[in-house]
Amino acid sequence: MESVLAAFDDVRLGSLAAAFVILFFPVIFLGMYSPFGIRLLLQSAQTSGRVSGMVYGISTLGSIIGTLGTTFILIPRSGRARSPSRSASPAYSPDCC
Repeated sequence: MESVLAAFDDVRLGSLAAAFVILFFPVIFLGMYSPFGIRLLLQSAQTSGRVSGMVYGISTLGSIIGTLGTTFILIPRSGRARSPSRSASPAYSPDCC
């Protein structure tokens, strides 16, 4: 990533390019997952609408549950509100360095 960042003078543009390089293949493969799953589940052309609706509906439901679960259950239980002070405290301690 150093070479990607070094190719750009602007930090924001370099960060964008580095994020593009890192995320390009995972996003491509995640985009291929649902159509491939539909193809595996499809038994006839008459049920293609129902099968694709079911696959994308389950995907949407999982995204909603994951977002709300992370926001309202996972983050509050992990004590995220105090974590910046916990992570910064070793850096400011007199024994550091």
